[in-house]
Amino acid sequence: MVDIRDKIEEDRGAIKKIQLLIPGYSGYRRGEDLRNADNILRNQIADMLRSGKSQLDEVRSSIVDHPDNDMLHSIGKLIFTIQDIEGKIRHMTLGYSGISWDIKVTPEIEERLYEYDYQLGTNVKSILDTIPTLKSINEKNKFISSVNDIMAKLSNVETIFSNRLNEVKNIKAY
Repeated sequence: MVDIRDKIEEDRGAIKKIQLLIPGYSGYRRGEDLRNADNILRNQIADMLRSGKSQLDEVRSSIVDHPDNDMLHSIGKLIFTIQDIEGKIRHMTLGYSGISWDIKVTPEIEERLYEYDYQLGTNVKSILDTIPTLKSINEKNKFISSVNDIMAKLSNVETIFSNRLNEVKNIKAY
């Protein structure tokens, strides 16, 4: 995955570059850029999950006539789980504190939140890379095993999400 922090830094316009020169304001500018990068990354991850759900909908359509309902049940559970995680990521709490907020989110906390989101993106990409293989599996046990492998990877995504959420919950008012 591309590190969006680098891209935002590269694409700073003249006004943002001037803001970096102003004592006391430069930290705010860097924080804003990091929050923007984090927001963009989270939306991209949510979009990736939505794309994965669409691919799984196609797989479900291709097996709807399969004589065994276990395959249909397992893919349905997987689709529901991906949809749930996509919603959580798309609407997760921002690590935001502006100039005069009651809760201070330091740049170090922002960096940790971004790192959690980057881990989420890396794991989601790995999941999306495995979904196309489901289309070619016709044998029930192998199909269910592959779905279970994806569910295990989704469990890891949920753990990372939970750790990120705990990081946000532990932010103290100053």
